[in-house]
Amino acid sequence: MRFVIIFLLIQLTGLVSCKKDLGIPWAEVPEMAKETFLSRYPEASNIIWQKYYNQFHVNFTNNERISTAKFTASGDWLITQTPILYADIPRPIIDSLRASNYRNWVISDQNSEETPKYGFLYRLIMYDNTETKPLYYTLLGERIFKSYYNTDQ
Repeated sequence: MRFVIIFLLIQLTGLVSCKKDLGIPWAEVPEMAKETFLSRYPEASNIIWQKYYNQFHVNFTNNERISTAKFTASGDWLITQTPILYADIPRPIIDSLRASNYRNWVISDQNSEETPKYGFLYRLIMYDNTETKPLYYTLLGERIFKSYYNTDQ
């Protein structure tokens, strides 16, 4: 009986401490960030803004896909990330990956990403039994190295 009471107290504590993050109110999002977002994604729905340090991230639905876009307070668009299915990875990327040193690694996650500098990219999270590594590719299967990619943000 004592175990059941302790278990229930732990569960209740977890429920009370887990409040859903509903983001920040629309009024607290800088006007320039909102304007840039709405001009890029006029059909977006289910919009939730969040502030991370000096950036404003917005989760939204567009064309039946859930995406996250990141903006500065001055309205500069930084990146848009959208989870994709393995089947949505373009063939040139799969071919490039199969010809690389990572051909025996497993793809654990994949996103399409759009940035001002590179346009559309695909990010594949690769892992073997001891290491995890993100790999970035263009639509044509050209690998973009992380150090170059990070200069974009």
